[in-house]
Amino acid sequence: MEWIIIAAILQGVLEWLPVSSSGQVSLYYMHLAGLSPAEAYRASVALHLGTALGAIIVVRNELLDALHRGPWLRVAAIPMLAGGPVGLAIMTGLEGAPGDTVNLLIGLGLIATGLLVRTGAGGGRGVEDLGALELAAIGVLQGLAAVPGLSRSAVTIAGLLAMGLRPGDAVRASIVMGVPVTMAAGLYEAARGGLGLGIHEAVIGVAIAGLAGALSAGAMIGLASRVGRRLSLFLVVLGILILAPYAPLVLDPL
Repeated sequence: MEWIIIAAILQGVLEWLPVSSSGQVSLYYMHLAGLSPAEAYRASVALHLGTALGAIIVVRNELLDALHRGPWLRVAAIPMLAGGPVGLAIMTGLEGAPGDTVNLLIGLGLIATGLLVRTGAGGGRGVEDLGALELAAIGVLQGLAAVPGLSRSAVTIAGLLAMGLRPGDAVRASIVMGVPVTMAAGLYEAARGGLGLGIHEAVIGVAIAGLAGALSAGAMIGLASRVGRRLSLFLVVLGILILAPYAPLVLDPL
């Protein structure tokens, strides 16, 4: 039970920050809980169900606006339709991947996330100014973030800031468009037994991830204008450390 509680807290806290939750939780599952790479990845994705539920509480007004066909409907729907097939293809392709492959992807993804955090200063646009093609492009980026180690939040926030959105709107939009995709991914893996738990343990894990996710999402919106460069440096260094053991394999042919 202890390992699912720790994993759920990690998932909830990291999901809406510009840090890869699936990458960190997968590493935890593999190295501390003893799961195989495939099991670790599936379990980390299944916990997205909890963080999606937590985010619904935080952005409930925007989601209600979407249900009433308001401006937020396009933000929630278009990225999901454009990026869903991309994310599903990546998730399917990673099934049965060896541990070294997953570790390499996590290392590269963390470095990419660290670099992405540094991009885009934002502008004065709001979500109502985004066109359908812009939202579709963000959706494809969101789908690519199914690669473990690459943060969905960092990718979408960086893309939205590059399109000139105000920082607060970019973070809020990232959370709104993340709700349907994280919910779908979590349900998909949970239905396949991704949590690997009994019903009571699974409910506890999802509930803890949801509570931690709600707190994380609220904090991220409140601190949207304070995303610092030190986080970027930390992610890049962490990714390099993960990749370091593979350096001899790369240099050996030389």
